[in-house]
Amino acid sequence: MTLKALIALVLFLPVLANAQDADRGRAAFADCAACHMVKAPDGRALFQGAKVGPNLYGIAGRTAGSSKGFNYSPSLRQAGQQGLVWTPETLEAYLKNPTTFLKKWLKDDTARARMAYRQSHSARDIYAFLKSAK
Repeated sequence: MTLKALIALVLFLPVLANAQDADRGRAAFADCAACHMVKAPDGRALFQGAKVGPNLYGIAGRTAGSSKGFNYSPSLRQAGQQGLVWTPETLEAYLKNPTTFLKKWLKDDTARARMAYRQSHSARDIYAFLKSAK
């Protein structure tokens, strides 16, 4: 291996380590399915799950709290109205602690999320899965 190739590999390794993986995300989504499903508009279930939380089909790039037919918390609706869009970064921060995230986003210590589940890993993989679910 040439020195140039070795340097390129060392510089590229962090990118590979942080790469999002839809297959790993699908496996990690099994925890999310306790409350959420991924169901296409034509009725196809892309991931069978409960209906406690909103259907997460099409969430990638969507404004938070904007899916029709679900009663989101006032704080999540407000965050969406203030420009919160689901990206790998925002979903990762939200899943670490939903209420803390909303308090910071809204700059409001009274903000509350209805979702109590926390995910400190796999959020970017879950996002990749949700983005790929078509």
